[in-house]
Amino acid sequence: MISVGTFCEVCDNSGVKIAQCIKIPGHLNRAIVGQMIVVAIQKGRLKKEKDSAIKGKGVYQAIIVQTKKAKSRLDGSHLKWDNNALVLLQKGLPIGSRILKGVGHELRKKRYTRFISLAPRIC
Repeated sequence: MISVGTFCEVCDNSGVKIAQCIKIPGHLNRAIVGQMIVVAIQKGRLKKEKDSAIKGKGVYQAIIVQTKKAKSRLDGSHLKWDNNALVLLQKGLPIGSRILKGVGHELRKKRYTRFISLAPRIC
């Protein structure tokens, strides 16, 4: 679960390495895999080209794909990862063209098919 102020790793090839959660839309205090959050870019190799999607530090939306906290599923299994990871969005689509880590099965249930097709594996 991710709360406001949590630092997360960005697992796409947009050039950003670390982002901090600054807002969770809705009335929830915590966000889980498959939820959209608002993040501020903290660290990364930012592109300075005219046609680049990321220009300097800013505020973006992101989808959570991995969390450290164990998530129990309906079949009784528990799944957790080594770190918190997310994918940056712009106008509802991922900024990067590749996702470098596996994504949770909850994205398939929420019909994020674009993320499923870019990911190397589904956990």
